[in-house]
Formats: sequence, structure tokens, C-alpha cells
Amino acid sequence: MTGGNFTGSGAGATAGSQGGDGSNRADIPSGADVFPFPITEEVLNRGQERFNAYCAMCHGMTGAGDGMIVRRGFRKPPSLHEDRLQAGAAAAPHYFDVITNGWGAMPAYADLVPVEDRWKIIAYIRALQLSQRATVDDVPAEKRGQLGGAAPGAPAAGQQGGGHGEGGPHR
Repeated sequence: MTGGNFTGSGAGATAGSQGGDGSNRADIPSGADVFPFPITEEVLNRGQERFNAYCAMCHGMTGAGDGMIVRRGFRKPPSLHEDRLQAGAAAAPHYFDVITNGWGAMPAYADLVPVEDRWKIIAYIRALQLSQRATVDDVPAEKRGQLGGAAPGAPAAGQQGGGHGEGGPHR
């Protein structure tokens, strides 16, 4: 999965302070969704594994903010499908900072999630976001038959109509 604004090579940086994990902020790529390595299936699989281990209990398996802790009465985190958290609105370094230092009720994961795995989680979040907004038109023509006859422009099979979940401000 490479191309567009989804991948990158660590070019560019934000200058300045140290991150909560002791890394220099100059190591964090700047710009919309520039990653320090190419996004491959292996990267997404590791990102999914780490997302499921550290994020899904609050954000839910699809990132809609409906994880198990919410069903048990805890504060609902924002849906990762809100417009303000999509590529272009919230660049990948924003997610890196939130995972590293925490945000609102979310704790810092700098001590638990290695730097490379944080980037892999972010890549997986972007894949989740893309999957929840995908339409039949986004599926290659030769694979559309596997979707069960959905009309062009309609959400792909198994989607929740655009994936917008509820969720308030994170802070």
C-alpha cells in the first residue's frame, strides 16, 4: 500500500524539543502523513497487532470509539473517523505525539510502545480510516464481483456507511 500522501520517507522535521520518550522532536517527520519507512503489508499487519493490543480496548476494533471500556461505562474516546482526525486534518506526527505523550484521558505509551511500532500503529489507523470511507469505486474493477453486487458509489460490503462514529473533543 504505497502512494499518495499515505507513505513517505522521513524527510522534513519539526525542530525543537524532546519527546516524552526522550527522542528529539527533530526525529519526527513533519507534513501530512510522511512516514519514516515505506508502508507495506508487513507494516500494516504489525500496526494492526499493536493497535489491537493497545488501542482497541478504548477506540474499538474499527476505530469508531466503541471499545470494551466504553461498554463498561468509561469515557468514550473520539472516533478516529471524525473529519478532524483524518489525513490532511491531523497529520501523522500528531498521532505520534498523542501515542507518545498521551492526550486527555489517554495515557502516554512511550514506555510501552517502541517508536517504530508507534509509526506502524499510525499507518494502520490510516488504513482503518480509508477502509471506513471506501466506496465500490475504490475497489479495482476486477475485484468488484467479490463485493456481492454493491452499486458504484455505495459503501463497500460490511461497512458502516462512512464510518463516522460519535466522539467529542479528546482533551
